[in-house]
Amino acid sequence: MTAMLGTGLNPDELDARHWFELGDKLRDEWLLDKAIAAYRAGGLSAQRSGRDACLGISYDKIGDILIDRFDPRGAVRVFKASLAIAERLAGAEPENMELQRDLAISHVKLGKALIELGSLPAARAPLEISLEITKRLAASAPGNMELQLDLLVSYDDLGDLELARHNL
Repeated sequence: MTAMLGTGLNPDELDARHWFELGDKLRDEWLLDKAIAAYRAGGLSAQRSGRDACLGISYDKIGDILIDRFDPRGAVRVFKASLAIAERLAGAEPENMELQRDLAISHVKLGKALIELGSLPAARAPLEISLEITKRLAASAPGNMELQLDLLVSYDDLGDLELARHNL
């Protein structure tokens, strides 16, 4: 993997965060294959250290690139893997607002990838689940503008689905 990146870096010497930063820079330069390789290295680093949340981030970053590359089928696959991690982490700590928000975001990423794939009926469930999570979070912290914005965006995402279905 490091040979593909041409960095000569030892994956064991960097933590996931460093790989993600490298991947972000490569993505900004539109070196998408190299960015995916960096994100995978970050995911492996996270896996070795038992940091499941970082592994989920790796999947999300790879999925975002697959959407950029017009590969929604591949994106759906990795977003499902990320969602499984988010569900497990959020289920273990139901009062953890950050993990619940991450779960909502994972549902949105999957829903949007399904829209890109043209699986409009399948996209509804993850988008509705995200909306329910964001409603609950926004109600629990009415002064938190980030959560209020998340709620607005959740409604917008469902509206995008209806537009794609020509259901106005």
